[in-house]
Amino acid sequence: MERRSRAFAELIRGLGGIPFGPWERAVVTGIALDSRRVEPGDLFVAVRGQRADGVRYVPDALRRGAAAVVVPPYAGPVEGTPGLRVGEPRLVLPELAARFHGHPARSLRVVGVTGTNGKTTTVWMIGAILRAAGEDPGLLTTAEAYTGRRRFRPEYTTPEPPDLHLCFREMVDCGLRYACMEVSSHGMVLGRVRGVRFQVGAVTNVSPDHQDFHPTFEHYVAAKRAFVAGLDADAVCLLNAEGPRVRAMAAATPARILLYGLAGGAAVRACDVSCGPSGSRFTVRTAAPLPRLAFEVGIPLPGRHNVLNALAAAGAALALGVPPETVRAALAAFQPPARRLAVRRVGEYAVIDDVAMNEGSCEAVLATVASLRCPQLVVVNALRGNRGPEVNAGIARVLARWNRRLGFAPLILTASQSHVARYAVDHRVRPEEASAFPDAARREGLDVSFHEELPPALEEGAARLRPGGVLLLLGTFGMDEGAALAADCLRRR
Repeated sequence: MERRSRAFAELIRGLGGIPFGPWERAVVTGIALDSRRVEPGDLFVAVRGQRADGVRYVPDALRRGAAAVVVPPYAGPVEGTPGLRVGEPRLVLPELAARFHGHPARSLRVVGVTGTNGKTTTVWMIGAILRAAGEDPGLLTTAEAYTGRRRFRPEYTTPEPPDLHLCFREMVDCGLRYACMEVSSHGMVLGRVRGVRFQVGAVTNVSPDHQDFHPTFEHYVAAKRAFVAGLDADAVCLLNAEGPRVRAMAAATPARILLYGLAGGAAVRACDVSCGPSGSRFTVRTAAPLPRLAFEVGIPLPGRHNVLNALAAAGAALALGVPPETVRAALAAFQPPARRLAVRRVGEYAVIDDVAMNEGSCEAVLATVASLRCPQLVVVNALRGNRGPEVNAGIARVLARWNRRLGFAPLILTASQSHVARYAVDHRVRPEEASAFPDAARREGLDVSFHEELPPALEEGAARLRPGGVLLLLGTFGMDEGAALAADCLRRR
């Protein structure tokens, strides 16, 4: 793809700070935050990260051909290089990226979904409904991004501004009118979506997560609240009425509020809910400020949590003017993203695979599995790496509680070392994370069988499974290849 070029003086106009070097004549052809990814002509923005300050890498960026830099006031002199000294480079980064790509988000109707769990599924559902309505929506999700030009798995749930606005630019250039995206708590705290105007915003739920990044749970909740607080008055804000913390966010937003849930009083409500192994059926009833409607919906996904995801997607689509019959047809034909309660039959056995990564998602998955009343359950869980010990300890406590009801002990645990080492982002399990899980599990009375690698963990799970039993695979990146490997193990039995 041909690289754009922009006058550095135009990019920094009105941003404050102090320009230096031959800044008035500089031209840049890209924006980079990681010195290792700098290409000749790039503008290097020295942002401060969790582990390192970008100022340290200015010399490396210049060696790789950076044409200009944006640095904080305490950065040392940069002889002969165009640049801008500004109080906090990260605060100006979103505007720099938007300007570089010509403010593409202004030409899109942007739908954002935040929350601890259900973001990916809800965004995919909204995308499916819009496709059924004749649109070709762009998607930015943990599982996959689609820009009209590319499909890829993004490095971050909510991309950094240079990548985010590049995606928006590609969507606009390809004629797309909608962008549906996940908005993470990291994305809010780090200002990745600053300046993006959302026509619709939704909050799915809030439970403990990302405790390595947020100082406290309340800081995490505040990051989610900040998303709805930033919506415009003419936007629509969908809030899950089932969660008190989410419902309370109504006071923080100027947007038009649509509560959704299973209880009375919600503007988008599910009635007559029936959930089975192959899917869920319910009636959607809407009330003011939406027109009063009632229509039946079936989704090929089990679980109460997926009913709520579908309600959020339906509410967003109705707010965007999609007819209810289109909503119904799209949800009935919905194909979920990978590893969201995916069921695979292997002879006399079943493998259920889910990306459950925190206490809330584990609760939802195990509640759904419990409703299936399977004769035997064997659980293999991949530890979550680079997220701190408390995340793993919390998941262990949830699994221990469910073991008392479902009797799947001993739990099979894996660090999936070789598998997670292949990712560009560091998801390796630290020693303190590896010990936190079994320590918490055993304190709660749950025995654990631990394997450093994924294949032997799956071999043990397959060996323990009896005909008619279910092998439940849980975990994020460490379990990405789990279902395929597990199926091979079961076929060899």
